[in-house]
Amino acid sequence: PGDGELISGQTLLQTLQELDMEIGPLNIFHHYGVGEMKMDEPLFSLANMLEPGVFDVENMENFATPGLTMFMTLPGIIDGQVVFELMLNTAFRLAALLKADVCDEKRTLLDEEKIEIIRTSITVQD
Repeated sequence: PGDGELISGQTLLQTLQELDMEIGPLNIFHHYGVGEMKMDEPLFSLANMLEPGVFDVENMENFATPGLTMFMTLPGIIDGQVVFELMLNTAFRLAALLKADVCDEKRTLLDEEKIEIIRTSITVQD
């Protein structure tokens, strides 16, 4: 959303379900993969950007947030590059559905140059 706008809990919950994200451990959302890549462990996760970062799915109608944070752990259970591409695709789809922006850890817009830097750092860590 734009500056000062909030993402409503109901909209967020519906959108995350459309994107195959499920509430799970730590009361945050997780993506367990798709198709042949479906795993028992989360491939990446999504938290509320506001402390403590959790979601109360039973009370989403009374919830709103200015932003979200997605993250993955390296090394992971499968190839980090594959997981990053799935997470990146999910982040851009989520942003489009919520009319929001995808930003880096410094909250600046994520562009191709920054994406390439992240891809390179994943290759080094894998």
